[in-house]
Amino acid sequence: MCLAVLAPGAAAAKRSVPGQFAGVMLDKGGEGDPPGAMDQQMTLMARSGVESVRTVFSWERIQPTKNGPFDFGLTDLQVGTAARHGLGVLPVMLYAPPWAQAFPARGPSSPPLTKPFQALLRASIRRYGSRGTFWRDNPSIPRRPIRYWQIWNEAHFIGFWNPPKKSRYSWPRGYARLLKAADATIHRSDRRGRTVVGGLFGDAWLRLRELYRGGGKRAFDVAAVHVYTRKEANVLETVKRVNREMRRAKDHGHPVWITEVSYPASKGKLKPVGALGRETPRGMGRRLYNTFLLLARGRKRVRLGRVYWYTWSSSYKREQRPSHFDYAGLVARSGPFDVKPQPALNYFRRIAERMEGCPKNERGRCRR
Repeated sequence: MCLAVLAPGAAAAKRSVPGQFAGVMLDKGGEGDPPGAMDQQMTLMARSGVESVRTVFSWERIQPTKNGPFDFGLTDLQVGTAARHGLGVLPVMLYAPPWAQAFPARGPSSPPLTKPFQALLRASIRRYGSRGTFWRDNPSIPRRPIRYWQIWNEAHFIGFWNPPKKSRYSWPRGYARLLKAADATIHRSDRRGRTVVGGLFGDAWLRLRELYRGGGKRAFDVAAVHVYTRKEANVLETVKRVNREMRRAKDHGHPVWITEVSYPASKGKLKPVGALGRETPRGMGRRLYNTFLLLARGRKRVRLGRVYWYTWSSSYKREQRPSHFDYAGLVARSGPFDVKPQPALNYFRRIAERMEGCPKNERGRCRR
């Protein structure tokens, strides 16, 4: 499908999407930057029209020892800096520490023990939720409570969820039990809290069907998918099929979020893999623009609430363990203060201005 790209300098339209519709993933090392660098990154995000940041709340980092205290130092920095720039935060609750892994020999891809995971969620909500102590302790920071919590990531993929076969933790039943427990914890801890499914990728609608069969019905408020494809139209089609699956299960009415979508600028750098679309740097930008435009136009029909580009920053060089996503960032990052915008960032800024109705300043407010 060919969609026209807005010419530079064209007048912005009236806002056509809900708040926090356009987001990015913050990882690849950038999530651990010191305060000055974190502020620099989020200043650029806000000015570029980013309205929400998806980032991992690493349990292993927050509570490395059993029964130990929760260390929210890094997440305080992320959440506080985001709030100062008018950005929402979507945390991905991920990576159990060894003491909380159901199968420690399998490392970070082990499913977590359920009750300790619920304790992590309760503590995180007490810190950042509607009545979070973080907002009370930092009155100078604009209040932007976290109300959506994404439970794990791609739990049908062994890279993130790898129990022994036929274990009680196996996909889909093992993840469905964790999701149900997390959903109950979130709703008990914050009446405005909401549960987001860990992103389903590939044939996401079939993975959702499996999750329903495994007991995941009525265990979430937002369905989330990850879409990696060569065609922009396939992104919207995936969301349509997920909607169809929810209606089929009589669990319809939930919004759908795309918590990862990307077309890495790895063309000529790495060999093709699966259905992943590969582009040149400018080709990636054009694909980004066209995808967001298509989704913004079709969002109401499919209850699409948010879209997160994967990813904000990457190295743009061949790493020891090469990945196409080393070429997916809107900026190239070789160090905390060494950040170089890529062509795709300009395309993101232009489509964000068109969807949001205005260019933005460093606080995420309209700049006239």
